[in-house]
Amino acid sequence: MVYTGGFDGISLRSVSGEIGKSTTTIFQNFGGRQGLLDAALDHALAGEHLRHEAMLADIGALPTDAESMARLVAFYVGAADQSATARFCLEALLRIDRLTDAGSRLQQWMAMRESFWSRLSSALLPAQVRLLAGYTVMEQAFCIILRDELDYDQLLHMTALATCRGGIAADPKADIPVLTWARTKAFPAAGEKIDERSPMDELLTRVAQQIVSDGISDINLRRIATQAGVPPSLIIYHYGDFAAFMSAAIWRAMTHELPSYLDIASSADRDAREGWLSGLETAVDPAATDGAKGFYLRYARILGQVCLLARQRQELVPLVRQLRAIEGMGIHSASLKVWPPQFRLDPAAASAFSIWIKAHALFRIVDSVPDQPVFDMVAILEALTGSPTPKI
Repeated sequence: MVYTGGFDGISLRSVSGEIGKSTTTIFQNFGGRQGLLDAALDHALAGEHLRHEAMLADIGALPTDAESMARLVAFYVGAADQSATARFCLEALLRIDRLTDAGSRLQQWMAMRESFWSRLSSALLPAQVRLLAGYTVMEQAFCIILRDELDYDQLLHMTALATCRGGIAADPKADIPVLTWARTKAFPAAGEKIDERSPMDELLTRVAQQIVSDGISDINLRRIATQAGVPPSLIIYHYGDFAAFMSAAIWRAMTHELPSYLDIASSADRDAREGWLSGLETAVDPAATDGAKGFYLRYARILGQVCLLARQRQELVPLVRQLRAIEGMGIHSASLKVWPPQFRLDPAAASAFSIWIKAHALFRIVDSVPDQPVFDMVAILEALTGSPTPKI
């Protein structure tokens, strides 16, 4: 039921109807809805263990060249998308507030994924194992919506290859035809720009703040119009339809106080150049989610929720498509303008790092020692570029 409808679709009445029992049965066995979801996470983790063991047994002695590994990464992402247990664990990570003490169990899920990749190939460095385990978590969110699209299939293979080639990178400044093609297809012509001083822009900002604080699922046109004291038709008049308004509000929520070194339109990178690594650490800091601090945590949560919600709200699918197409654009620009030369990423590697760091931020929340980095970002960059660790 979570696989098809998410946590929001789980109620005592819906579950009792599914199993043909009264709600009393759920209370007797689990104490209520919360206990049921917590127990379901344990059940999902057990299923994930069996699923990974079965994959290892099936794969056997697979060649470990970059192309073979990239195909395996793409297969792994697709298999996770088809798995109810993997989907449940992903939703638990993105909606951790809906569960009780889920942190340690989600750490087990990540450890399970790392174990899979390390056991698959002894040639993988620890940082490559961590890269693959984290990258595939967030890629799974995109796969929920985009798995049947040719654009996504091409982007997935390109990015998967970047995670497996061990620093055999292309020219960092060179364009990649697949990316150009996908981005051209993903973005329609820009519509009318709303005056930043207009009441509609203020409404957009207000809804964006609500998305950051409360999530996306409860937002609808009637509620927004009522809270703003305007007729729904006025919002439709300015934005064309509610889907366009929601996409704009979600985008504003995700990019609120975008760090300067990720803003490809900004030239204020002199200060960022000196503090590039501390800037990345700040962006994944779970201590707060306001402003640049915790930027990637906020971005990843909203991104994941958009992907999950787009199962029921098809009007969000174009936004998911656009978000996947732009993955890595800011990181690529930052690596060329701000980061040390040995860590300049080509667009494919930048896309891989950008997707990985969002999972990194989410798992910082469930880390038992949250003030310590879960993974070493410098080591991840070294795995992507093949560069020696610099003296910082």
